Amino acid sequence: MHSWHPVVGRAIVALAFVFSLAVEAAGQRVIAVRGFVSSLGEPGTIVIEDGQVAGLLPSGAPAPAGAKVIDLGPSGWVLPGLVLADSSVYAPTPADVTAVNPAVRAADAFDPFVPRPLLRASGVTSLYLTPGRNRLMPGCGSVVRVGADPMDAVLSDRAALHVVVTPEAYNPPNLREAAVPPGPDNPPPAPAAQFPRSRAGAFAALRQLLEEARSFKAKTGPGQSALPGAADLSGVVEVLDGKRPLRVRAERAVDILALIEVISGTQIKLVIEGGTEAWQVAEQLAQVNAGVILRAGTPPSGRLPQPAPFESDRGRGHPAAARRLVAAGVRVAFVPARDGGAEDLLWYALDALPGAAGIDAVTSVAADLVGIGDRAGRIAVGRSADLCVFDRDPTTHPEARPVVVVSGGRVIHDLTEGARPIAVLAKRVHTVSGETMEDAIVVVADGKIVAVGKDVVIPNGARRVTADTVIPGLIDAGGQVGIRSLRDAGDAGIQPGAALPAQGMEKRPSDLFDPTFPNVRPLAESGVTTIAVTPSGGQPTSGVLSIMKTSGRVGDESVVRAVGGLLLDYSKARGGADRFVAALKKQLDSGKKYTDSWEKYEKELAKWNKANPDAARKAARERKVGEVSAPPVYDPLTGTWEGTIMGFNIDSKKATLSVRLKEDKAKGTITVEDVLEGQAFEVTVKDDAFKIEATVDGAQHSFKGTLVDDQVSLSWETDDAWQGFGSLRRISGIPVHEEKKSAAEKKGAAAKPEGKGDGRPKKPKTVAASEPYRALLNAQIPVFVGLGDERIAKALVKLLRDEFELTTVVISPSVFPRLSGFLSAQGCGYAPPGNPVLRVKGKRVVTTLEAVRKQIPVAMRSGWDGDGRTLYAAAAHAVRCGVRRGDALKMVTRWSALILNIADRVGAIEAGLDADLVLLTGRVFEPGTRVQRVMVDGRFVGEEVP
Repeated sequence: MHSWHPVVGRAIVALAFVFSLAVEAAGQRVIAVRGFVSSLGEPGTIVIEDGQVAGLLPSGAPAPAGAKVIDLGPSGWVLPGLVLADSSVYAPTPADVTAVNPAVRAADAFDPFVPRPLLRASGVTSLYLTPGRNRLMPGCGSVVRVGADPMDAVLSDRAALHVVVTPEAYNPPNLREAAVPPGPDNPPPAPAAQFPRSRAGAFAALRQLLEEARSFKAKTGPGQSALPGAADLSGVVEVLDGKRPLRVRAERAVDILALIEVISGTQIKLVIEGGTEAWQVAEQLAQVNAGVILRAGTPPSGRLPQPAPFESDRGRGHPAAARRLVAAGVRVAFVPARDGGAEDLLWYALDALPGAAGIDAVTSVAADLVGIGDRAGRIAVGRSADLCVFDRDPTTHPEARPVVVVSGGRVIHDLTEGARPIAVLAKRVHTVSGETMEDAIVVVADGKIVAVGKDVVIPNGARRVTADTVIPGLIDAGGQVGIRSLRDAGDAGIQPGAALPAQGMEKRPSDLFDPTFPNVRPLAESGVTTIAVTPSGGQPTSGVLSIMKTSGRVGDESVVRAVGGLLLDYSKARGGADRFVAALKKQLDSGKKYTDSWEKYEKELAKWNKANPDAARKAARERKVGEVSAPPVYDPLTGTWEGTIMGFNIDSKKATLSVRLKEDKAKGTITVEDVLEGQAFEVTVKDDAFKIEATVDGAQHSFKGTLVDDQVSLSWETDDAWQGFGSLRRISGIPVHEEKKSAAEKKGAAAKPEGKGDGRPKKPKTVAASEPYRALLNAQIPVFVGLGDERIAKALVKLLRDEFELTTVVISPSVFPRLSGFLSAQGCGYAPPGNPVLRVKGKRVVTTLEAVRKQIPVAMRSGWDGDGRTLYAAAAHAVRCGVRRGDALKMVTRWSALILNIADRVGAIEAGLDADLVLLTGRVFEPGTRVQRVMVDGRFVGEEVP
């Protein structure tokens, strides 16, 4: 264990004072991290300045004045930032046509502007990117820094030259050359075969390539490039000279021995990637000072190669492979199990090599093997400040996860910030529900606003943030985000698919909402913290709205209200009003009858509970302690699937698929707009492969794809001719397989009263499609109505308001100028897409301004085909058109919250409400004012807990 000498200790305390003076003089931000420093073996303080470790102080030394102190208490542990020594996920590189391409760099496929919060929270600060795995020499691997400034993200663009000798590289495509000039007298040459086609061919090609590099070096001389038309093998020459490692993907012991034979007598630095059987040749690897990058641990899926005598083409692994290699003197680095994640990297390593050896395998040794050992992987003065801070010893606590992560001196993940109160000091605070305050403070704690005012006491230890102007988080009263399907277009990347269509009352958008979808975070960054996710219109009963937060947090944390409103769309209705009114009245009467039955039951149950307290308590206990039932069997097929299909000669077509799986057979129907109409088909599924075959007018249609989490990507062929591709998402119908009951059992169950004969009232049957009407008729949620024809519009509004007294919100700008007086008298709201400006009889009509004048509350929405990021700009345009700033702000905050009946949580800056805030660079709606930062549920966007 390292110990501090008394004289050295006094010198270091003096050094801390010097640090303080330097900080004050330069005005630089310094970070001091306290805890048990694993590399020192005892507690200490790490001083960070200008992105590097500037000093190592004993635990009792004072931190430099003005430094940000990260101290997790006596149990805190500090490790070097983790190094993920292999990844193809963060920079997917499609295989090149040629088998040998040393010029390819994996860093060129890496996007440093993608936030990657899960990776930042994992503790990984350096990431190795592979250039591909299915060519003999796919290119050069690269090392990037996680969470760095995008301009400085690449640490090494050519960290190692890759070679692959596993079967993935055995079948490169033939090379085809065009005839120049083309013509009947100059046909194109025959395709040229590429090597390798076998294991022997792979090593023959590798030897030949190294020999060509030696010849290239002799001909060109140092520093010279290749001649025009000749292959540039300068990268291979650097490998021969030992300037860059040769990283070879190999699994079998026989392949590794062959590689050792190939590099013998050279300066080549060998790194084996994969190395399933490397443990069998540990001594030979140690003799050539080779390193091995192993997959550690058991895959979460539990899928492992079969034991002997069953042998996979990857070879036979060994539970103690890493220990045998390390014992022989081989440097070993770890990457997660095959389907594991970076967040478990350290846990996997410590399971394979306990203690310091496991830590080294994902820090210092990993850094050495990927070529950045002189900059990362260790805690030392002058090195990059890459740190991973835990609140407990990760070597003995398997549940330990990083609390703070520092990459290059930047804090990229900090869970302690979420626990600290935040005080926002602003020149102006628009509370919206009350006065606008000058030089005010907003205090936030535990996701809520706890105080607002000029003389508010700032809690001890609170984080202070300054802003020019603070307004409530914006509310999009109707839009689509986080629910669009993804379509994998190959080299074209991931593209958005079809919007959520109109659907029944039993389907909730919240069930399809993905808070991590790529378009959710940009919406939050624009200032929208709450959105009423709505299906598309087009049907009289278009569906249910779900009110969601844009925090990016998974699970129920993103849900404000799963059923937040109803959408009815009569904008295209024409003809007599009576039939539409009659149909809607019948629909509402049915909902009222259902609602009344539940109200009656709840009243009778409350009365019965009061009269029978002992029986009521017993019933509650019985509900809590019931029989354990088996979980439902997951059915990957049955249900309704919707999406789009398109091609080069095919416009985007809506597609609907209905499938039912019974035992091992599946049948259904498929509809493709203007092509197939309810065509019957049969489905074959093997593993995750999905195939539909149908015959229409003698033509054979084939749809093939892959099932992944209720989503299928399809390719469409007709008589072996490619037609297009598409993506479908299952929107309903996931079945619950129940054990079949006999007729006698069913009859007995029906005859048995719910209350076991004790007089308890019978509970009504729950009908999913009728549940939204209970909230609607009890004035808990609004109904949004699209209107077109004036007579139909008036008749429907009278029905909704006069007879059923529903909270009614009109969404159609086209009818608003003619009906504004009528809608005002009926007490309706108005939810336009943006700020519509119309021309009516030659006059310019700003519908939002007209609504305000008629005292109609306005809730702006982006619409199902709009973009919520324009919401602030739409409100600013309303100000431009004559709406007062305070009213325009209410259109995207307070009034929206009141209409959606969520004003008890959002829409204003008041103590007790959710801490949803938008910090602006200037006065609200002034030209040039921009969104500075956005807070959702007490956490700034970009600092969210993954």
